[in-house]
Amino acid sequence: TEDGRVTSIILHLFVFDRYQFGDEMGFRLDEQDFAPTPWSLSNGGPKLQRWTISLNDDDDDDDNTATSMSCERLSDLKADMPTFHPDKDGLFCRYMYSVAGIREEGFFPFNALCKYDLGEPDKPVEIWPPGAANAVRSNNYEDWDGGPGVYAEPLFVPRRQSDDGDSTVHEEEVGMNEDDGFLLTTFHDAEAGTTTLEIFDAQKFSDGPIQQIPLGELMGWNIHSSFDPA
Repeated sequence: TEDGRVTSIILHLFVFDRYQFGDEMGFRLDEQDFAPTPWSLSNGGPKLQRWTISLNDDDDDDDNTATSMSCERLSDLKADMPTFHPDKDGLFCRYMYSVAGIREEGFFPFNALCKYDLGEPDKPVEIWPPGAANAVRSNNYEDWDGGPGVYAEPLFVPRRQSDDGDSTVHEEEVGMNEDDGFLLTTFHDAEAGTTTLEIFDAQKFSDGPIQQIPLGELMGWNIHSSFDPA
């Protein structure tokens, strides 16, 4: 904003290099075959971008081309399904989390989790598990075969801020402690035939899950979750 006026709109999106409809996520619906690698290679994978739309609301300006948009890629990781502090919906958020596909060939299905610092986009993206992080940083996949399973879409849940039972968080508290909370996701282990709820301390994301709760046998991959604090 400038003098109370909105001068720009900033969006963070995961954008495919290209997209051809058909065989989405590697499924051929007429045959029910699952072949994700060719589909992954065909579209380049979704990557984090920042779109800045500059606005001009000056009525005295006769330049009809004053409104412009610029695009900047913030990461080469192939990732999607972001989550962030719910009080930051529609506002700038510093920390964002997502699933990612880290494989030597293709990216889907997603086999890793990421934490981004949008306030300092030049900082390395935090990646879990360590095998996936090491493969990205060294560009060497000899010790990372993609892992035994896939991660579902994560969900960020803020930590309760008050000891008196009041879960209301003031805006300044959210700004200072935006990543003070938990990241929840399910890990679907195809080799073991199990599903596990994994809970991360979002501020110590790279330390790995602080709790792993077995949910039983292998479940279908799930997306688009919500959290009920009750």
